[in-house]
Amino acid sequence: MGKHFKLPFRKLILFIGASLISAVLSVSLAFIIQVTIDSAGQRDGVKFKRIVLISLIFIVLYAVFCYLKTYYMQKLSNTVTEDLRNRLFEKISSQTYVDYRKRPVSDYLSVLTNDIHTYQDGALRSKLLIIQNSFPMVAAIIALLLTDIKITLLVILSTIIIFFVPAMIRKKINLAQEETTKEISDLTNYCESHLEGFYEVYTYGKQEYVQADFQKRNTIYHKIRMKLEQLIAESETISASLSVATELIILFVSGNLVFTNVITVGAMVA
Repeated sequence: MGKHFKLPFRKLILFIGASLISAVLSVSLAFIIQVTIDSAGQRDGVKFKRIVLISLIFIVLYAVFCYLKTYYMQKLSNTVTEDLRNRLFEKISSQTYVDYRKRPVSDYLSVLTNDIHTYQDGALRSKLLIIQNSFPMVAAIIALLLTDIKITLLVILSTIIIFFVPAMIRKKINLAQEETTKEISDLTNYCESHLEGFYEVYTYGKQEYVQADFQKRNTIYHKIRMKLEQLIAESETISASLSVATELIILFVSGNLVFTNVITVGAMVA
């Protein structure tokens, strides 16, 4: 699927633009928190009211661009999937009859339906999320550099760990995904073969045998699928645990910087 991957430039630009503005607004929330806490600590009522008014405008802008970011990501995903299915169908239908008959019809149907759907929900979505999440990360690092270099370096190091530790089991996930795809393809071929040959199955009274065989194959597929889900759950658990640990470390370091008067309490909370 990857070699047929193609992103439409115009929709990609709209998606990047919405993601960039949304990222800037997300980082701006930290500054709003900082100035709110600092103004409350200084008991500055006029400044506090001004912050509340700005926050209302911020909420509207954030909602609009958050919607646009999600909308354009989904639209981009659907456009890529539509184009991918068209080009794959064109490639299949352009074969010679001899080449076409080398594979069962169910394989072509699986490629045009199950495989594309899996690619859209898996690899394609991951690529778009990487593009989308890279902007908040860069914006956050720039904002942190304006606060304190020590916290910034700590966040960068923690982010690297969060990304690379789960990658240790990513290879296992890829292998399990390939095995799952192969198993569902075999199951599809089995269904097509026996449903097309239903007359023979019925004539020779083999319904119970076919049903038992199908249930056995279906159980094997779901066991393999469950193994994949387990690996994904392990990866997500490790990422979540590292994320919580990182937040606690940053909190403790920030608290120490407040004690030494390097940053304010508002900056620490932000």
